[in-house]
Amino acid sequence: MYLQYFVQFRLFFNHFRFLAYLFIYLCYDKIMKNLKENNIKKALWHIKRHCNNIENNNESEYRKIELFHLKSSIEILTRILNNEKPYPNLDREEVF
Repeated sequence: MYLQYFVQFRLFFNHFRFLAYLFIYLCYDKIMKNLKENNIKKALWHIKRHCNNIENNNESEYRKIELFHLKSSIEILTRILNNEKPYPNLDREEVF
């Protein structure tokens, strides 16, 4: 009796796993494309924000800090456009 339930469970599990893999295969390209587009939008927003902060501030020390952040954001955008992870030392695919 328990063997019959086990066999039914394994059969159901295998069908479910197959459908999950099929879904991932069919949707992966679209998901990754959307992720890349969102990452590009976020990186461009960060770059625009840093440029505005540099333009609107007169303190040289603050400008140096913003220039550093601007450089980092440009490097992140470059990595995104080259299909790399935005942050090389993190396991994160999405831009903060």
